[in-house]
Amino acid sequence: MDRLKDIFISEFMIKDVFHLKKGQKMWDAYQIMKIHGIRHLPVIDQNGSLLGVFSDKDLGRAYS
Repeated sequence: MDRLKDIFISEFMIKDVFHLKKGQKMWDAYQIMKIHGIRHLPVIDQNGSLLGVFSDKDLGRAYS
């Protein structure tokens, strides 16, 4: 665990992130997640500001 003190997040973070825009549909989220094998998508507004994170669990709740 001590090694974590010396590692910067920027060394591991993904910089070209798949995302959703505020007005997109659930189907868009499903397609992006399925095609790219991911479970979370940031949701941004028209200025690129983060509004929240949409997850596969959100998708499951909407489907049930």
